[in-house]
Amino acid sequence: MKNQWITIAFLTFLLFGLCVYGRYFHPWISLSDCLNDPEKYDGQVVSSFDEPVIGKIHADGFELIHKAGPPLYVYADTSGLKTGEFVALTARFHKEGHLTAIRAAVAYRRREKMAVSVIPVIFVGILFFRHFRIRVFQIELKESSPSRG
Repeated sequence: MKNQWITIAFLTFLLFGLCVYGRYFHPWISLSDCLNDPEKYDGQVVSSFDEPVIGKIHADGFELIHKAGPPLYVYADTSGLKTGEFVALTARFHKEGHLTAIRAAVAYRRREKMAVSVIPVIFVGILFFRHFRIRVFQIELKESSPSRG
């Protein structure tokens, strides 16, 4: 039992150390960071996967509707794009307030995939509550019924 707690503590500290390392030595540049300080992030590559939607489509690009603020213009190849589709975007930010797409991939059937991914969560939840009894501040394993035969 003692070795188990040492292993858990070690893995927790290792995970914490990796998080700190990633935060300070390889920070993730978000679209909201770029919009808050355009001079600092001019020319930086930014990835936006948090449900950006294609807005109005133009000949040389499209408007990106995102959570970080007003729509942004993205210069990109618009062949095969439709208004209202979700897009995973990797682009270069420009201080003037627009993006130049490096890679844009339409996330087809994104909502359906999210709905299907709920099924395993429900299944695991059912198994959990069938095998464990939950009381205030404790979880205990239910006794299995003796087999007949």
